[in-house]
Amino acid sequence: MPNSNPSSPPSSGSLTSPAPISKRRRNESSSSSPSSSLPSSTKTNKFFLIFAFLCTVIGFININFHHLFHDEHVSVTSKREFSELHFQKSREEQRENYRKKMERAKEKYGLVNKGDNIALEAKNSLNTGSASERNNNNEKNGLNKSGSDHKLAGLKCMEKYGGPEDDYAEKEMSFWSDIPSDAMYKSPFLGEKGYVGGEDEKFLTFEPDHGGWNNIRMAMETALVMAHAMGRTLVLPPEQRFYLLGKDKEKNHFDFGDFFHLDSIAIEHEGFNVITMDEFLDRMGKSGKLNDIRTGKPAIYSGSKTFDYLRKVGTNPQWDPMKCIAAFPSSVGSAAIHELEEIHHNIMSGKDGRPHPRCEDFEGKPTPVDAPIEERMREMLAERDDICIYDETLQNAKVIHFPAQKETRLLTHFYAFVFFADWKAGLWSKRFVRDHLRYIDEIMCAAARVVQAVRRRSKTGSYDSLHVRRGDFQYKKTRLDANKLLEKS
Repeated sequence: MPNSNPSSPPSSGSLTSPAPISKRRRNESSSSSPSSSLPSSTKTNKFFLIFAFLCTVIGFININFHHLFHDEHVSVTSKREFSELHFQKSREEQRENYRKKMERAKEKYGLVNKGDNIALEAKNSLNTGSASERNNNNEKNGLNKSGSDHKLAGLKCMEKYGGPEDDYAEKEMSFWSDIPSDAMYKSPFLGEKGYVGGEDEKFLTFEPDHGGWNNIRMAMETALVMAHAMGRTLVLPPEQRFYLLGKDKEKNHFDFGDFFHLDSIAIEHEGFNVITMDEFLDRMGKSGKLNDIRTGKPAIYSGSKTFDYLRKVGTNPQWDPMKCIAAFPSSVGSAAIHELEEIHHNIMSGKDGRPHPRCEDFEGKPTPVDAPIEERMREMLAERDDICIYDETLQNAKVIHFPAQKETRLLTHFYAFVFFADWKAGLWSKRFVRDHLRYIDEIMCAAARVVQAVRRRSKTGSYDSLHVRRGDFQYKKTRLDANKLLEKS
């Protein structure tokens, strides 16, 4: 369950020492003994001591500030800027190469872009075989050449991360599949020139959740799925502190690229674009290409208070996952929107004689993924009354922004909030997250080493695992060692 007691992330630190010193200096200068009555040597020594003290304090602050923030920030930022510069130059080339590879596979093996065949292929391939088996099949199909593997399909641990063996890591850890035709799917709302830098490009921005990591991850997944569903370029939030992840002095600011292969997803998927906040602000914010949604006048980014600026230029749909489901029409145009509205009205009015849907109605009786739209909407609505439709007003907005506020907080699982009129699009979104939004190899390989160590310690090679929720160790009373947990269990 999501953390019900989120807390704002700790601030980046404030430099407050000089204020008391200045106050002290004013108090000393306004002392009851006039300075003119002091001997000149006493006055000189006094001012010298004050000056020396100030220099010492300022020097101490500067050293610590430089150590904690500047050195790490500059080194990480420099690497990131170089990486992004290289990535921006090569992204279209890599995507074009991947597109050509997919086209060759499509012509040779009859892969298709859309329709029932893509859904049938996906349903039949869910959780079929290990990652290595699936990759071997892809190599037979000409999709994976030597030295040009599908970057997200495999798991390489031995050479770069010290183990375990690649085959062992894939067997133990991989839960994803490589479905080539999925890479060709596009949202019906993606314009012909909706690619990065194109005339039809629109954006989705969001603020990371203020809770613990699982809440942050859930909100990011939801934003990513909606960005693709809307045909919008996903703008990643700037690097910042995440709640409970900022205690390491060497690395205490993060972005989502530190955890997920977002660049590879963008390269490998025809209909998904992602850029950094810096690129977005350079191209759109600082150039005056965005308007204040209240005044209609150009709003130029000043270089600070990024989220305040995004709230000014971005349309907030006011979607509350606790009250409504985010409903996406099957196509552009008013007819598809009216279809959703009519079906919702029929459900809530009890037109067919059934009461409002409840969660209990579907316990042990899940609705088939390809069921009629009304049945699927009933299940998704359970305990909620409204639908929040991606209507024409929102479709035309240049920027959609989701702030991390109480009534628009994306504290939900995307599959319990985002509803697609086209069931194939809904099924695709689940595969998209499962197969591609996985942790980077470094994290997966670390987990694989733990699994390997546990199996070696076990006499039979098997083990039972238990997930103990301890609130991310944010409360002292939850920080119990393994022996104490075993004793109390």
